[in-house]
Amino acid sequence: MKNKLRLKSISRIDTHDTHGWYVRVKYFDKQYRKFFSDNKYGNKLSALVEAKKYRDEVEQSIGKPRTDRMVTTTNRRNRTGIVGVRRREFPAFEVQASISPRKIKKILVPITDGNEQAAFEEACRIRQRLLERSYQDEDRIDF
Repeated sequence: MKNKLRLKSISRIDTHDTHGWYVRVKYFDKQYRKFFSDNKYGNKLSALVEAKKYRDEVEQSIGKPRTDRMVTTTNRRNRTGIVGVRRREFPAFEVQASISPRKIKKILVPITDGNEQAAFEEACRIRQRLLERSYQDEDRIDF
């Protein structure tokens, strides 16, 4: 049976001999992981409460915003220098933005007539518009 409860950074593990919640928090190049066993904490709900507490404490200690959206940070493989805009192998830039919780929007901006700079600038404008639209009704989060 698939887990219907959706918690960012927390997964349920139920195998024949392992039952509990697995927390994975990743921010920039660091990753924090911890398993919360149902046995150790008495029951499924108590283990979940501890897992959520741990996730929130880790996010606060490393400065990660508490949100259900995907938090995009710098990546050493991104050569454009702009978070959410990357150069694809085929002649295009890919724009990526979290437009709502658990929903990512990707748009390809083709490089036409060999004008890579114009395509890059258009990709940056598209990403900015996506972020502005998605955060209209919420407090804006700047990274």
